[in-house]
Amino acid sequence: MTSADEKPFQIFGLMLFHHLSSIKIGTDAVLLSAAIRRFAVADRVLDVGCGCGIIGLSFAQKFPNALLTGIDLHRPSIEQAIENSRRNYLENRSEFLCADYQTFSTDEKYDLIVSNPPFFHNQLKSPKADKTSARHGDESLSYDVLFGKSAELLSGTLALIVPFTYKNVIVQLAKKKDLRLTREIIIRSKPDSETPIRVIFFFTMQPHPSIFESVELIIRRSDNSFTDDYWEFVYQS
Repeated sequence: MTSADEKPFQIFGLMLFHHLSSIKIGTDAVLLSAAIRRFAVADRVLDVGCGCGIIGLSFAQKFPNALLTGIDLHRPSIEQAIENSRRNYLENRSEFLCADYQTFSTDEKYDLIVSNPPFFHNQLKSPKADKTSARHGDESLSYDVLFGKSAELLSGTLALIVPFTYKNVIVQLAKKKDLRLTREIIIRSKPDSETPIRVIFFFTMQPHPSIFESVELIIRRSDNSFTDDYWEFVYQS
């Protein structure tokens, strides 16, 4: 009998198990998945810190020519991502590797690198060891490593979601690695929220990007139900 923790998460036409993953599927992963399905075009995709595989698999599900590589430090997450690729008939176009991004070695260049990175800097570490490893940037994946390594491997777009409070710092760190911002989606939790909660960034290595677009998405109404804009953003992506 399957326990409540082992029930699959169903979205984007996928059935995804995440009970073994160090980080469970949440709104951030769903929003970033929807954003790349809506705005990115890529044949070769690298999902950094892939967890159970939701972000990369959601892209591969929509784009039949996309070839996906997912990496994560947490072996049970990788095992779950592999199983999810099999369950959703995407195993022929995806591979998942237990690897450290900083030492990840490949001859490939990627049209899209995507990450829902750790952002628990300057905060107390989680008491659960697996979550600490996955979330605490100082021990696993710092933004400096993320941008530096991505600049080496990128031929197209880097997409990530971060807390809004880090917005300016992240843009400056990316700029130091010659990554230019082309699109930002500012996420506000409710209409009356003073400060946005997240921002989704799209960066490119192009020295003079031809476009820059900034939009705002409010995801919940005052009664805490999801807005029409949220449903359209996610389910029409």
